[in-house]
Amino acid sequence: MAAAVDHVVAVREAAGPDVDLCIEVHGRLAPAWAIEMARRLEPFRPLFYEEPVPVENLAGLVKVARTIRIPVATGERLCTKFAFQEILRLDAVDVIQPDLCHAGGLTEVKKIVATAEAGYVQVAPHNASGLVGTATAVQLDAVIPNFLIQEYFVAQASWIDDVVLGGPRVVHGEIVVSDRPELGVDLSEEAAAVHPFQSSSGERASSTRADRPGSERHRELEAEHDRVRRPARPARIDDVLDVRLDLEPGGHLDDVSPLEDQLVVLGEGARSPL
Repeated sequence: MAAAVDHVVAVREAAGPDVDLCIEVHGRLAPAWAIEMARRLEPFRPLFYEEPVPVENLAGLVKVARTIRIPVATGERLCTKFAFQEILRLDAVDVIQPDLCHAGGLTEVKKIVATAEAGYVQVAPHNASGLVGTATAVQLDAVIPNFLIQEYFVAQASWIDDVVLGGPRVVHGEIVVSDRPELGVDLSEEAAAVHPFQSSSGERASSTRADRPGSERHRELEAEHDRVRRPARPARIDDVLDVRLDLEPGGHLDDVSPLEDQLVVLGEGARSPL
């Protein structure tokens, strides 16, 4: 515990007083230890304290939230509006973190967000996805009044811009919401085929014998990739509904549209883009 506090001290000293620190516990502490850790971290003014106890321990979460003086965040592993309703009803959270890929997509998460808004609870969408996931989350952020901060991955594959064109970029802690159609990004299926999915063991789980590296088909794909540097088609809503966001086919996103010239603030505390 002392070593963890030392790390936070080092980050606060290096970043200065104006940078928000988000403390990720990942549900690994018992309530008593989560409370003690929060007491030690309080002087460093964290923006929030994420998943202090296991997500299924609602009684423990309530105990922590009512004892400590740091805002509590949770929700990346909750998959329905009913689960979020329970933690909101118990007043066990200050910041919810729905993941668009887990909690039903844009339409469903907007319902969750509205429930949180009624309880003065802010939203920091969880996002462990790539550029398409980030682009989708940004569309949500731009149209909700209780948006706080957006998680995104800085490190991406070196070839990601060949596959996802027009992906969101962070500049001075902000993302400009795209005014392009739908999610604002384009997908190149030819480029994606050159970089098939690899399992944690390094195997190309999605490749067939015919398109593995060294095969004639793989050489054809690489040649096509070199020749065609434009996207095959715009990213469609169906890509997100059927694959990324786990919604049923035929869902609609009519109530979520790009907003021109709106900024999503990532690192400057609680600010609404609206």
